[in-house]
Amino acid sequence: MKAKKIFPNPPSTAVLPKPKFNRVMLVDDNETELFITETILKAISIAREIRLEEDPVSVLNYLQNIERLSEVPELIFLNINMRRMNGFDFLTEFNKLSDFVKNKCKIVAISDIHNNEPEKVMDADVKYRVMLNPGVVRFLVRPLDVYQLKDFITN
Repeated sequence: MKAKKIFPNPPSTAVLPKPKFNRVMLVDDNETELFITETILKAISIAREIRLEEDPVSVLNYLQNIERLSEVPELIFLNINMRRMNGFDFLTEFNKLSDFVKNKCKIVAISDIHNNEPEKVMDADVKYRVMLNPGVVRFLVRPLDVYQLKDFITN
């Protein structure tokens, strides 16, 4: 008797909601956090395309050289605590980009709250400084979860 291969049913696309965005970018210098965030974003079907970037400088170069509006990501999930270029430096450079990019692309700042590591303390003052930036639409605290993001997406 020959064994049959059993294939699981493919996930129904009818179950997943229609993506709210076409392009989303994740900027984080931590591969593990990129993977976790990407998995959560895919679970809620946030975008048709999710691009992962570990280097914030290359993201700024990419955004600076975009020629078509369709290439601009609608959302950038930005880690505030990165080594090469922190989120504040990224936001400063982002604000220098053309209105063409800034009008379409909004930023969701993401960070941890560390009370026991003075160099990584994320207090209310830092959150306030991040939210003062005109490009930032939301501040999320890790660990991210599906419920936190669904609340953000539906509002």
